[in-house]
Amino acid sequence: MKKNFWFMVWCLVFGVWCLGSTLTNSYAAGERFIYDSKNKRDPFIPLVGKGMRLLVPQEAKSIENIILEGIVFDPEQASLAIINGEIFKEGDSIGGFILSEVTK
Repeated sequence: MKKNFWFMVWCLVFGVWCLGSTLTNSYAAGERFIYDSKNKRDPFIPLVGKGMRLLVPQEAKSIENIILEGIVFDPEQASLAIINGEIFKEGDSIGGFILSEVTK
């Protein structure tokens, strides 16, 4: 029983040491993780700035920056449009514009 206990303790200590040395080597080599937002809002940038003022992200004010990627058409219910990788319904705001109608 004691033999198994000390073996498990040794495995745990060895595992933590291996993990720590791997992380330390990556950090020492200057490797950094760079977040790729894929043209969406970076969730690591705060929405509220100094003085508790709401920060509004800059939106596309040009129609050239709005790309229609697909339409989900349903004549009986609300149709949807896939624009710049996001799903919108009629009446939604997109880059300063309002989606007025989704048709075939």
